[in-house]
Amino acid sequence: PEIANTLNLMAEAQILAGEFKPALNNLQKALINNSDNFISYYTGENPSAQDFISSKTFLSSLLLKSKAFRQQYVTNSLRLKDLKYALKSLEVADSVLDKSRNTAASQKDKILYGLTSSKVYQEAVDICYLLANETQQLKKYYKKAFYFSEKAKAIVLLESINESNARDLVTFLKIYWKRNRN
Repeated sequence: PEIANTLNLMAEAQILAGEFKPALNNLQKALINNSDNFISYYTGENPSAQDFISSKTFLSSLLLKSKAFRQQYVTNSLRLKDLKYALKSLEVADSVLDKSRNTAASQKDKILYGLTSSKVYQEAVDICYLLANETQQLKKYYKKAFYFSEKAKAIVLLESINESNARDLVTFLKIYWKRNRN
């Protein structure tokens, strides 16, 4: 995962410089280095949602990969497969987020997954709208955009409920402690 983190950082700089092909190659290497079984150097492929060592690094690689494909589409290629590969990466990230959020132990991890979720779902909605307009398959991609926007709203609602529950618990513990202290 440490090598994958370094490759992610290199790819991020390459994306900013408009060097999408080297960025995608580095992101593919990052996915390989953060996996036990995935060995494909073809940038259109992704590991399964269970095949990673570090979920945070894996999610970062997938999100950056999606951004690289989208930027490549917008600035250079205008090939629809770039947008489709971007969406495939985000669909894997969505699956990982579902599993990781449920098993996150610390509050810090939950916050990190919440922030990552927001980025993933916003990127996915944007790509779905691009695909809908470019392919004229409005129903298919608007449905996916709706799915991702609803996931984003659900995450915000879940975080609000958890925050409210935590405040209620703190209040309860303070009252309990005051009563039992005497």
